Amino acid sequence: MKKKLFDYLDNRDILKLASIDKSFFIYKKLDKQIKLEDNILKINYLKESPFPIEKTMIVSILEDKKLYLWFYKKDTKHYLPEALLLFRYLVKNYSDGLFIFKDSVTKIIVIKDSCLVISFVKKGLTQVDIKLIKDEFLLKNNEIYTFELDEYKGLLQNSFSALKLSDFLHILNLSIDFKALINRALINLSLPFLLSSILVIISLSGYYLYIQDKHEKLYKIYQDKQKSLSKIKRDVSKYEESIELFNSIKNEFTYSNKIVALFAITQEVKEQNMTLFYIKMSDENIEFEIRTEDSSRIPLFTEKLFLSDIFSSVKNSSTQNLPHGKVKATMQAILKAR
Repeated sequence: MKKKLFDYLDNRDILKLASIDKSFFIYKKLDKQIKLEDNILKINYLKESPFPIEKTMIVSILEDKKLYLWFYKKDTKHYLPEALLLFRYLVKNYSDGLFIFKDSVTKIIVIKDSCLVISFVKKGLTQVDIKLIKDEFLLKNNEIYTFELDEYKGLLQNSFSALKLSDFLHILNLSIDFKALINRALINLSLPFLLSSILVIISLSGYYLYIQDKHEKLYKIYQDKQKSLSKIKRDVSKYEESIELFNSIKNEFTYSNKIVALFAITQEVKEQNMTLFYIKMSDENIEFEIRTEDSSRIPLFTEKLFLSDIFSSVKNSSTQNLPHGKVKATMQAILKAR
């Protein structure tokens, strides 16, 4: 049931399982029982984060006078610490001990007096390291457990059954009036009603967090689009001004021989399936280069330009063969006087 609940929250990007190597863990034994609120948590413990304070997220579990803190570099809203998941299972099935999990990096958990006191990773764990941990927490040789990768993965899956529903509530920052729920369940003489009520509240609250997160992401996209739209509008205005300027200039040269000649050349290049490579105009002289795969079209191209009655002379001044069967022709044309 709890695995299904986690999968539900995970699939909706509400809650993610965070590996031990992604977190910094601290165990605190408090002098007195307190009610831990978010602002108190940040004031007292945020300074112990190894990450930049503004980029730190804290997951906290408070049980009587035992406070478990995991610090994460913030990139999602809610994490389920892998160490908490394993601890819930190990404390029920093994009690105290030093637990070593083989993975790409070795993961270490220490449970002492039914408390999670250490959670960290280490490359190249040695016997000296194990002895130091064992001596520090007064553990016996038979309280050292090693899990190979396959065993570790199987244990991780089984650990979901040992999670508490209150763990989900703490991690998701939700609160339930358990006393009122229990009283109502007793009145109705229905334990399934109590459990289903808790699950419904967690699921609905989780879905609320999900849609709230989606709203924030979509609103940010909307804001970015608004900024882009404003920039596009400014660019459109600039181009509209340029178009107006161009149109005013174009109107002045509507009957200019050069404009008419340029149009005639480009139109003929298009009709003969050629490419206009460059064109240079000065006074009545026009020099341009065309490229084609069919050199037999060059005389026809020259003849048609001459017959357009725009030019007094059109000639091919040089022809050169190019790779891939193409031909380059340098043309010279002289405009008729107006």
